[in-house]
Amino acid sequence: NADESGIYFRALPDGTLTFKSDNKKGGKKSKERITALFICSMTGKKKDLFIIRKSQNPRCFKNVRHLPVRYAANASAWMMGYLFGEWLKDWDQKLGQERRKILLLVDNCTAHVTKDVALRNIRLEFLPKNTTSILQPCDQGIIRTAKAYFHKQLARTVLHHVDDENNKATAVEIARKISPLDAILMLANAWSDVNALTVRNCWKKGEIYSS
Repeated sequence: NADESGIYFRALPDGTLTFKSDNKKGGKKSKERITALFICSMTGKKKDLFIIRKSQNPRCFKNVRHLPVRYAANASAWMMGYLFGEWLKDWDQKLGQERRKILLLVDNCTAHVTKDVALRNIRLEFLPKNTTSILQPCDQGIIRTAKAYFHKQLARTVLHHVDDENNKATAVEIARKISPLDAILMLANAWSDVNALTVRNCWKKGEIYSS
């Protein structure tokens, strides 16, 4: 199963606990977003994330030779048909080299419709309309778990700087300094932390499972 989700990588939690006497200062939530394509099998195996952002070569990528994810960019920072098609073709070729064939389940998002892409080793099947929230394994807790691990890392990073006695910035100001590279690395780690048992259980929950 493959499914996309947006991650607002500079957004802090909606609320927190504080003393009544403390000076409290709110702020608008950051809308900075990356899109991630999550891919996993019913056996619990996961494929590297496919990350999409607005800039092809952001400054934070300078001197970075390798990313633990596939990366692409477009103006909307969202999945597009040509990006999905290129990703499918590359994976199809790799599967051919490994002499493997797979069935890939996706929702009926227009970006997933790839009529001009010839696939030999991937059979693409679309879930019925209006059923993805019930049937799609990634929507049964897989993506939610990955996001929870990501936001845990984000909170720890911000708190680490807040606790620094030399720091004078607020949590919101610190979060604004999280770069797309920081977000990609944290999300890759979060995806790695999602274990095979969680993935298999989410497949079972969606009732698309063969024991």
